[in-house]
Amino acid sequence: MSDGKQNYGNGGATGGTHGSRDSRSAGGMSNELRQELEETDLTGMDRRSAKEYVYQYVATYNNVAKQLEQARNDAALWQRRAELARDKGDEELTQAAVERWEAAQSRVEQLAQEEQELARKVERLKMSWDRLSRTPERTVDAEALAQQLDEIVGEEDKTRHRMKDVEADSALEELKRKMREEGL
Repeated sequence: MSDGKQNYGNGGATGGTHGSRDSRSAGGMSNELRQELEETDLTGMDRRSAKEYVYQYVATYNNVAKQLEQARNDAALWQRRAELARDKGDEELTQAAVERWEAAQSRVEQLAQEEQELARKVERLKMSWDRLSRTPERTVDAEALAQQLDEIVGEEDKTRHRMKDVEADSALEELKRKMREEGL
């Protein structure tokens, strides 16, 4: 696609949204799957743009992986703190630490899902990149293309002028024939 793809990843780390997994298009393919296939299709992109696009997805994946590692560390920290507060018998502190641990666990689950989705997209992009890199790159010589277009259009104009000349000659011959028949 030559649409200058801009969406690197689904934005989950920055609050992206997903369509319903159950929503289906007329073709039976989920909208989410259709979008993923479009996002990972490098068809129509030049190699430089495609490479940059793949690198951006990989960078997003690596960023999410780092965030996931940090979130797991935070969850483990709050779990230890909750256990420590419980062992010390501080119910209020235990409850606060458990709430923080639950929030951290929720973040871990969100990031793990996002990492998994990005990993799948990166794999599809790599396959698409492999296909793209195996096809010969087509280049367009703008000057040659313009010259060919001029030749085609120029011949059309020449043909049109020749046809008008032939039609005019034919009409003149017809007029002369009628005049001879009428004796003029």
